[in-house]
Amino acid sequence: GVEVDMVMLRLKLLLATSEPDLSEARECADCVAVAAGEPALARALLKAAGVLVMEDGTLSLSAGGSLVREGSRLDIAQHWIDTQPMVSARWRGDAAALAAFMRTSAKSTEAQTDVAPAAGRWTC
Repeated sequence: GVEVDMVMLRLKLLLATSEPDLSEARECADCVAVAAGEPALARALLKAAGVLVMEDGTLSLSAGGSLVREGSRLDIAQHWIDTQPMVSARWRGDAAALAAFMRTSAKSTEAQTDVAPAAGRWTC
């Protein structure tokens, strides 16, 4: 009813205004890059997902960081397949297979759900 709708609205507002845990984004990009056979690819994966690596190594959301805030694991996987030839080659263009890899390679049980990365659940 109305109470459930209000709770969902509050949760969506919280997720939209809270900063995602970008260290998890780094871990996931590192994992995918290593599996693709090119560890140096992690920085490009982060950038493609809207995360910038600053000169001091800290991470920041780019202006186009909506995939990190609102995208699902499958959305990010599809974007990486579409923009990163080495990732596409490794997973043969199959975003669902990449998303499954991201889920099964998760370091925590919580990370094995298919919720928005902003909730901190897309770590490989």
